[in-house]
Amino acid sequence: MSEDSGTLRIADSRLSELRDLLLRIAIADPMSEVSTIEVKFSGGGDSGDIEDIAADPKSDAVQKILDEDEVNGLFNSILTEDADMDWWNNEGGFGTLTLNIRDKTIDLDMNINISSSESYPMHAQL
Repeated sequence: MSEDSGTLRIADSRLSELRDLLLRIAIADPMSEVSTIEVKFSGGGDSGDIEDIAADPKSDAVQKILDEDEVNGLFNSILTEDADMDWWNNEGGFGTLTLNIRDKTIDLDMNINISSSESYPMHAQL
């Protein structure tokens, strides 16, 4: 429920993989106007998944790369190991990771589901 902005610290090896991904995208579609890649994810009950990885605007050549298992694994590693938030266990969570290609930045909007209970004791005299 916090509106505070934190810093996403991505492991050096994954940063290198992200740079390689950007290079592959540039080579696959040199005239591409793709400006962002959005990764949508959700989880709960001890499991979580990436639901979608898509380029905006859409590019078939770029989407072919984004559909690869290793790209899914890269983003999954960022979300589970670097984000430092547990979005897949218990009540889970959901969100969107946005890779801005032009600015070479990543924004993560993660929501964690929380359940709570309140006690309302009552008493009656017989």
